[in-house]
Amino acid sequence: MANDVIVIVIPVYNPDEVFSKFVQQLINVGFTKIVVVNDGSDKNIKEIGKVEKYNEVEMIHHVVNRGKGRALKTAFDYVLIHHSDCQGVITTDADGQHTIKDIQKCAHSLQTCYTDKKMILGCREFQKNRTVPFRSKFGNLFTCFVLRVFSGLRISDSQTGLRGIPMNALSELLVVEGERYEYEMNVLFAWNQIGQFYEVPIDTIYEDNNSSSHFHPLRDSLRIYKIIFQNIFK
Repeated sequence: MANDVIVIVIPVYNPDEVFSKFVQQLINVGFTKIVVVNDGSDKNIKEIGKVEKYNEVEMIHHVVNRGKGRALKTAFDYVLIHHSDCQGVITTDADGQHTIKDIQKCAHSLQTCYTDKKMILGCREFQKNRTVPFRSKFGNLFTCFVLRVFSGLRISDSQTGLRGIPMNALSELLVVEGERYEYEMNVLFAWNQIGQFYEVPIDTIYEDNNSSSHFHPLRDSLRIYKIIFQNIFK
């Protein structure tokens, strides 16, 4: 697999030491284009400086926190300008939820169909894993049920941050609404109109009960469900 034709995109906000180790592992397996968007992290976060020194990393800074959706759009715009000759991007979280092996699997799948409009979704198998926090398992399964019943959108992991997007469709995601976590849900609805989904089973990992996540259970869930029902009733 030629990792130099895939761009890894990582939005980060106040990352811990897991992040710098994760980036080093990506480099060790041959990924040479890693775009990191520092979304307004505190100035005393040492992990940002550690990662920025790597030749394979291209760091973009938001002066203030603007949200995951805006960070992804910033990265997509940058990739279209500076890496338009690549086949696509893999978006991944910085908190240790995605293994290097699973990122490689998604990158390989993207390379086999990058000329088509297929989005690769790294999907966790919640029903088979008993270690998943109840709120995460219930929230994801219920959301997938609502999406399937009311909109016909059939996916098994609506909240995965591990996604592969072909370069020929990246510009269309820049105009999708949403600045924070709701953006990723909007992307699913938008993609359902322009392309297809291809699911890749991945490991389900929750370090320390997912304590490092910046997802706010009530506030961000309300944003997501607002988006779901807005799209359903369009």
